[in-house]
Amino acid sequence: MLVRSVTSTETEWTPTEVAWMVALDAYEAGQCPRCRGVLEETTDPTRDFNNPVGTAVYMPAPGYPRQCHCCAAIDRSEEQTRAQNPLHPAAILHAVQLVPRG
Repeated sequence: MLVRSVTSTETEWTPTEVAWMVALDAYEAGQCPRCRGVLEETTDPTRDFNNPVGTAVYMPAPGYPRQCHCCAAIDRSEEQTRAQNPLHPAAILHAVQLVPRG
């Protein structure tokens, strides 16, 4: 049973904050989910490695690939706990921390 209801005339976000969120949404929608490159550029056929008349190609950057040791720790944690939820292993949340050796 509803006893009392109060309606606020204040908005949660200012128009500027709403504009920032709309802009952020548009920006993120235009990014590749893996490399975070701009999809309009990264999917351009003239940048295809297999396009002999392409104008440019993406190549591995000098000094790469590198291993992120934090990601490696998360991967080890995921491997160790995969049996806990074999149907949805990604539903298990993992966290790692940097600790001194010894």
